[in-house]
Amino acid sequence: MKINKIVFSIIFLCVCSCFAKELADYDIPTKREQKAIDRGNLIIHALAAYYKDNGVYPESLEDLIPVYLDKIPRPGLSDGLNFRTKFQYIKWPKSFRISFRYDIFSEFYYNSYEAKWHYANH
Repeated sequence: MKINKIVFSIIFLCVCSCFAKELADYDIPTKREQKAIDRGNLIIHALAAYYKDNGVYPESLEDLIPVYLDKIPRPGLSDGLNFRTKFQYIKWPKSFRISFRYDIFSEFYYNSYEAKWHYANH
């Protein structure tokens, strides 16, 4: 009986440690995701320059071309249906949001008000 408790305890600790590792890495982007974030940062810097010059954010990302960007970069990821994703842009009076998805559930987004990238799993 005592051996069963010890074995059960060892198994329980192993399972818990596996989930702990999974939870710890949850918000760390993969290399592919980081490349997409780096491309998003190009847009963020262009939006900041546009705002500095004009006092407002552009209505669309295409307004950044050709002065602030040569072209709008794509995240470089595909979703589960092999459709290429693109950056989504939402403009507010004093801030903006950039986001990209690569599957139905996963999204990375940047809110200029907080000035950092977030990961959301819906």
